[in-house]
Amino acid sequence: MSSELDDLLREARDALPAPDEPSTARAKEHALASLRPRRARTRTRVLVLAGATLVTALLLGVTAGSLNAPTVTAAREPAVLGFVPEPGWYALQSPPAAIPGQQTAAVAANVPFAADDVENGLVEPSGLPYATLLALPTDGIVLVATMTPQAVPQTAPVRTWLPYTEVELPLRLRDALPGLRWGAQVRPDQPLAQYHLSGSLHGHNVDVVVYFGTAHPSSKLLRQAQRQLDGFLFRPGNTAVRTTPATVVAPPSTVAVVDQTYACDTVLLGGLRQVEIRAHGGVRDDGQWTRLPYVGAASGGNAGRIDASIPAPNLLAWVTAGPPAPRATVDDEYDAYSVAATGTLGRNTERCRPAKAQVRLTRAGLRKSTVSAQTHAVECDAGTRVLVRVRATALGSPVLRKRGGIFVASTSPLSQAELAVRTPSGKQLAYGRVDRTGRSRLYTHEKGCAPK
Repeated sequence: MSSELDDLLREARDALPAPDEPSTARAKEHALASLRPRRARTRTRVLVLAGATLVTALLLGVTAGSLNAPTVTAAREPAVLGFVPEPGWYALQSPPAAIPGQQTAAVAANVPFAADDVENGLVEPSGLPYATLLALPTDGIVLVATMTPQAVPQTAPVRTWLPYTEVELPLRLRDALPGLRWGAQVRPDQPLAQYHLSGSLHGHNVDVVVYFGTAHPSSKLLRQAQRQLDGFLFRPGNTAVRTTPATVVAPPSTVAVVDQTYACDTVLLGGLRQVEIRAHGGVRDDGQWTRLPYVGAASGGNAGRIDASIPAPNLLAWVTAGPPAPRATVDDEYDAYSVAATGTLGRNTERCRPAKAQVRLTRAGLRKSTVSAQTHAVECDAGTRVLVRVRATALGSPVLRKRGGIFVASTSPLSQAELAVRTPSGKQLAYGRVDRTGRSRLYTHEKGCAPK
């Protein structure tokens, strides 16, 4: 371990309540072990760090590849990427990239992370603590750092078309862009301030986004964020780093947000009017998404379907995420349809019309369903009409065009998408979310909704 890094750790340690000597020795030994590149490791262990814990346990050697480049080899140099948490702050890291095509991330917040954003003590696979951001209070702050090696060009779903210039640590919030280089507002109903810092460090492209729980952070919040930003550590391993310039490519198209609400008619079936919410996770084959993560809302029966290339006519609206392979499908074996032929996001034009009503994208008060690669369906009692809102970040044109006679849809890949359903009286029935990691989440009301 370098003397410089030792000094950083000692300074951070001295600022916190000191643990006893045995605890200090054990934690330091654990951190030193995590930095030995030749030691065989069968499992990455990363601790969630609060302000009163010893900061040395945060540091971990990681190797990162491109965001989605399964045919190339990731850079071999280990690197340290993480946050030394300020008192009262929390920090998480992602594991080392298992395969080329995965980003490496570290996050810090002055509020506890939501349970959905933590998996086995690590930040959830997308690297974005989305649930924490959705519920971020006005005095809340979240920092998200991601890293990719310049030796490996980035490819879809997020391309690097803006060059990274050399920067030095510590990063300064005053140098940040007051918005994202790509992506969109995380919480449009209650906008967050989003500051984006990026630069080249030791042959790696690093992005740090600072989120505030208010659109206009006070000088006090800005100072708190800068103090935590001072605790951002990035350091390559002992081996020589490659500094091959990143491949800079022109964007295939714009990054845009689709956010629309519809009033959809339900169908009386067996004496009941219900909305069926269907969801499943993604499936990869040979490095391609052959089954995209999916959430869809339908009403009525599906008898007499004659064309499996398009959705059944009872489907009201749907969202997916990730770049589909040419043969990619969504939904179960009986209801499966082609994404290439139909679209990554769409709605039924005969049953659903644009509406101005407000539908919240929230899981508050809803029960979580277990969603796997198999289609999970939940039926919810409804009246003659429901309101359906879809919101997605599209990597390309978000224009919805005619598909299959009664549908309009976009064929652009989506990096993440949400779908919410409520009654006109205001009862939230369901909320689902998918992202490009292949994950799908579904929440439905405890009363009036039951698994099919």
